[in-house]
Amino acid sequence: MHYFLIESVDPQTIYAHKFILCIASPVFHTMFNSAFMESNDPEMKIEVPDVEPDTFEDLLAYIYLDRISFKKRNVLPLLYCSKKYMIEYLVDKCVDYLCSIVETSNAIYLISRIRVYDTPKLLDKCWDIISKDPKSAFESDHFAEIDFPTLNEVLSKKDLKYSEIDAFIAALKWATAQLGVDDNAEDDEESKARGSKKREVLGEAFYKICFNQMSIEDVSEHVVPSGVLSSDETVEIFVNISSLQKNQIKGKYLPWISHDYVLYDENVTLCPADYRYSSSIKINVTEVVILGYITIFSSFDVVIITISKDGRNIFNVRGRNNRRNYLQKIRHQNVYVEFLLKPESEYTLSVSTNCFRHFIANKTPSSSSTFKIEPNFRHNCITAIQYFVFENKK
Repeated sequence: MHYFLIESVDPQTIYAHKFILCIASPVFHTMFNSAFMESNDPEMKIEVPDVEPDTFEDLLAYIYLDRISFKKRNVLPLLYCSKKYMIEYLVDKCVDYLCSIVETSNAIYLISRIRVYDTPKLLDKCWDIISKDPKSAFESDHFAEIDFPTLNEVLSKKDLKYSEIDAFIAALKWATAQLGVDDNAEDDEESKARGSKKREVLGEAFYKICFNQMSIEDVSEHVVPSGVLSSDETVEIFVNISSLQKNQIKGKYLPWISHDYVLYDENVTLCPADYRYSSSIKINVTEVVILGYITIFSSFDVVIITISKDGRNIFNVRGRNNRRNYLQKIRHQNVYVEFLLKPESEYTLSVSTNCFRHFIANKTPSSSSTFKIEPNFRHNCITAIQYFVFENKK
């Protein structure tokens, strides 16, 4: 019989039979039969620094008696332990139990805890629960406990339909928890300083939030007081939101005229893209333009479009396919952008999706009096732009 020294806060010694453990786990089999474990000592000590005594005893109860009693507090440690020792039947039981207790309040937290494991069944269950009520998922008390990769993934998840203000409030709550600060009772200067720190903590996840898709009221009530935006950024967001709201009436721009700028027609040459994940073009305009639909050659239904200026992301939108097709011979989709472009500024329009399997290999697109386009020729997947200009200029 060998014994395990479980090095927790209160270290414990737990005895177990080598023969039984070797049958149950290939990891134990390799451990006990490797050269460095050969010994005549009948009681060899094995240190286990990363498992709590209760969890290890639960593992042994399953190995010896084929019996396990799951509770919310022990199932995640037991999943880790069963993964560590490659006891697949117990892994499956842990996953089944977790699937049975997933709910809106804990789904994002569970994704954070299990993301390092290969548990597609449980991950799919969690995402399905979140997609049914993302607002409640964001408002969960557990949201502040997730890790950064999960936060970044949730905010960039392409098929979740959530309000951007809900995403912002949740992200801000997460950043506040990471900093360990109390947001109550602080003056304006402290608010700005903490806002800057929160933005720094959020890192790239901050740029997954689409501020231009919020209402002016939401920006005024929640975003501005947080101090995460500079004065220039705040003004730019207000201008974009106001311009779009002022000129949009029941989905139609009046008195703005719609135009289509087709970069590539149906006679394009398609080339393998080696599974690229993004495509971009540089845009300059000669007059004020409101972007409407962006047409993208893509094999996937959902994409994210990002607009940046001076190296800074200023707009994001998730794709939804709801307009007539330009190119009848190849599969593509149309994404409604609704963004104001100004002259004397260079913008970068980027598209990202699960994967681009092809790109368009053509010469420079046809010239336009309004647009100057510099595409990425090697991997361009943007094929057309619908835009609006004021009627007395066209």
